[in-house]
Amino acid sequence: MLQCRQGGHAICLLHVICGIVIPLVASVLSAALLAVQLYRQRLKRLKATDDERRPLLAGSYPVYGTAVDEESIRNVDASCPSPWLRFLAVGNDQLRRLEKGVLMADIALGIALVVFAARLGLHIPMGSSLAMISSSSYLLCLLVISTRFDKPWTMQYHLGVLFLAQYLCILATTHSVIFDFAPKPLAIALSLRPIGYTLLLLRHVRSGIIRIGPALLDFEADISKPAGLVSRLTLSWIQNGGETRLDSPELQDILTSASSGDLSACKNVSHSSSLLPTLLRHVGSDLLRQGAWAALASLLLFAPALILRAILIGIESSEAIQTHMAWFLVSSLLISGLISGIANAQCQWTGSKIYARLNGLITSDIYERMLQLPLIADASKTILTNGTILSNINVDAPVISEMGAHLHLLWITMPTQLVFAICALYSISGISGIFGLAVYIVFLPALVFFLKEHAAAEQKTLAATRTRTESTADFLSAIRAIKYFAWEKCIQTQLSGLREEELCKKKSRILWGSAFSTACCSMPLIATASSFLFQSVVLHTTLRSSTAFPVIVVFAALRLPMERAAQVMALASQAHISVKRIDETLREQEKEVGQRLPCINSGKLGFEGATLRWPTDGDPSRREHWPMIEAMLSAFRLGDLNIEFLIGKINVVFGHPGCGKSSLLLALLGEMEIVGGSVFIP
Repeated sequence: MLQCRQGGHAICLLHVICGIVIPLVASVLSAALLAVQLYRQRLKRLKATDDERRPLLAGSYPVYGTAVDEESIRNVDASCPSPWLRFLAVGNDQLRRLEKGVLMADIALGIALVVFAARLGLHIPMGSSLAMISSSSYLLCLLVISTRFDKPWTMQYHLGVLFLAQYLCILATTHSVIFDFAPKPLAIALSLRPIGYTLLLLRHVRSGIIRIGPALLDFEADISKPAGLVSRLTLSWIQNGGETRLDSPELQDILTSASSGDLSACKNVSHSSSLLPTLLRHVGSDLLRQGAWAALASLLLFAPALILRAILIGIESSEAIQTHMAWFLVSSLLISGLISGIANAQCQWTGSKIYARLNGLITSDIYERMLQLPLIADASKTILTNGTILSNINVDAPVISEMGAHLHLLWITMPTQLVFAICALYSISGISGIFGLAVYIVFLPALVFFLKEHAAAEQKTLAATRTRTESTADFLSAIRAIKYFAWEKCIQTQLSGLREEELCKKKSRILWGSAFSTACCSMPLIATASSFLFQSVVLHTTLRSSTAFPVIVVFAALRLPMERAAQVMALASQAHISVKRIDETLREQEKEVGQRLPCINSGKLGFEGATLRWPTDGDPSRREHWPMIEAMLSAFRLGDLNIEFLIGKINVVFGHPGCGKSSLLLALLGEMEIVGGSVFIP
């Protein structure tokens, strides 16, 4: 164990966490994840040998990550236009040897530290050396077996993430070891570790740009364009969209999960259960991935406050802070900000993918079931009007998709940030920080109330605006009659009343919006003042700068997440209503589809003694308004049909206009009621 000197407990804790805990935990989690992937890979091989995952509707874009034979990979060397891309794409043996050499050198360095440290009288942390040996050995084993996976580029990204974690831990621990107690030869040896892992990280980040697949082998698209690991993390691949138009080579791999091929495999589901579990099942993996990024962003949200506290404590103390520790704290502010920005960007990008997937699932399912409905339905038994269906597609589906895109704010971001805020505030100011956070939480329902009232006022404003515009259009269309009968004053009074009502609604909307904005901006100030008041008046504790400024930073950091959480909480009730409406629509559509024309599944296509007629509306009040159409529908029949169509052959149906040619085809589709006989379909 690391022998902590007096005043070096923070450095000791840093070595334990970054030198022992994180590398070992990362190795264990990686092994568990790879074991699950190997198990699923084995199940896939047992289930099916030919998996057609890309139908014609999904487009002709290639599937990345598929297995490619060695001969095709060798042919890349002859057809690839860029030597550098060819050098990285094929996975040159020299690069693999370099990777193995760096890891072997790291293992040898760890063994040397374990063996010779005690003999030379060096106070080297034994646990860190053993963790270095075990983690490097595990990475070397992964590098050796990486070619045995069906998707080697997935393994490439996996190794890249592990190298990144190891690289950050090395940067966090090496500086203190070198500056504190390491002799010059040992300092030189330890400084080689960051250099070696920098080479490994650059190799995996750069090679992630080129993926072996049909696009690389055929060169149908520009192979210098596909996004790599860094481009995916920073979303810099979209930078070209601000300068030029994005063509299909740039868009081919942006969102494969929302393509028609993938949606068609999961949209045709039975709605015997509720719609909500069905949607969660289809976006569950994306929600978990988004939750992981949200948890990382929540963890790093309060890192600047803790780093600022450490800097202020060093300034307040009588002893001068060490130079390397000061540089480490300042650089930690930059690194934590970069990682937090990447995590938030990935969270938003994953939310956009969830939005597209949910919207595509709901819209395509409604459209498909609409196409299966009969042309004429019983209006007394159905709720499927054009207004209902358009409202489901244009209003309810976007609301549900928006809620799904920001669902992480409720189930992971808000609870995690509250827990981390409690820990950070308690470590900074003790019980007074917890009191300020409690005041913050107490005012959170007020935010939700203001937001709901603002949304209701906005709906009323839109309704008043629509009424005024419709009335104005009606008055303008009848301007001649108004002038003829001298109704100008009456019409002006009506329009003024509608305008005053609209202005009143707009004023209410502005007031509720101002109240919400004021509450969001004042809550950090109220919470901070309450915390300081509790510490000064109740606890009678001196308020130092190392306590005051970090507390201000924590409450200021909580403002934006809490504001967004309040917006999502207000959206949740509307999304719940939308889910119930769409679920009711889909169930009604299943009921209508289930009442279609009964057909006999057989090997032939045609009619046998069939008599069919058009279905009529069963509502007597509606029949009074169109008796002629009702009489025509009830009188038209196709009687005593004995027809057999030739399957796979050309069949011709001809006759004079109105003899029933179109009705015959619609009868095969189940759009007519059967009175007698049978209908056969293959």
